[in-house]
Amino acid sequence: MKYNKAFLAAILLLLLSSCSGTNSDKVTNTEKENNQAQEEPQDKGENIIRSTNFEVKKPYIIDRNRLKYKTDEHGNFKGEYIYHNETDDTDDINISVIYEGKLKPIKTYQIAVPGHSSKKVDIDLKNVPSSDQLVYILTQTSKFDLNAEKDLKWNRNADYVAPYYFNLKSNSTKAAIKNEDNNELIKPIHTKKVSEEDKEGRLIYLSDKEGNRIEKVDQENMYISLVNAEEFKLKGYLYNFQGDHYKNFKINKSNKDSFLYEIDPQTIQTFKLELEDFSHSYVRFISTASYPKNAYKDSPFTPRKIMYSGLYVFK
Repeated sequence: MKYNKAFLAAILLLLLSSCSGTNSDKVTNTEKENNQAQEEPQDKGENIIRSTNFEVKKPYIIDRNRLKYKTDEHGNFKGEYIYHNETDDTDDINISVIYEGKLKPIKTYQIAVPGHSSKKVDIDLKNVPSSDQLVYILTQTSKFDLNAEKDLKWNRNADYVAPYYFNLKSNSTKAAIKNEDNNELIKPIHTKKVSEEDKEGRLIYLSDKEGNRIEKVDQENMYISLVNAEEFKLKGYLYNFQGDHYKNFKINKSNKDSFLYEIDPQTIQTFKLELEDFSHSYVRFISTASYPKNAYKDSPFTPRKIMYSGLYVFK
């Protein structure tokens, strides 16, 4: 089955515009990607635009249009990630760098970006595992005034997640051999077919045992549901963030840094969820998922699907 060109073009535009870049004759050693995740104003009185840039120097570039980069001969890679905040308020931002297939971030950064300003973060990866590696950069707002939970601006800020990913080829023969995690699939406790209503809501959400959405965290009896509304099977990892911290959790009574799942097309899977820490007031889940190899075989890049839950507040 051939890929949907409009779908792939939209993903590529998002990634290349979210890591925003303009090439200039004056910039001889840097190619800039424009991976710009932009918010539309929701009220006329306030500019609420946020965006991100990922800048990579030419020695590390293979083909930026195909999201392909490389390390130096020592297995090291450098890029510059820039967060732009054009709101009126300071944004507290968590940036997590994750290798696909690993159960926790390899690097995390916590930055505060005042309104109408930008801040740069050096993404400096050392001793990258040999062979090709898919790297995710996940950016999210991470601290809020919980007393303003019902305010429109609070919900807008709480909802901000900007994903980016790229292929990285390690050119070092001495780089560390990748340690394969013991990632075994956990069977869901409940499975059902996707409805039209399910497609309109979050694709990751807290639920009851039958996969029905809930609004508040039930610390004693909690479940999480994952929606695959795609035409293809999805295989991915689920990560838990609380405040500005990545946190372990339990799925179906098993301790997990994150957990590996595999969902058939047009299906919702529900799992028993236990959090280990309730000291950070709120929780968000982010998932990175891949398609089968033959799903988009004609694609000029490697499509991935990033999903995230809403922000759940502990009461």
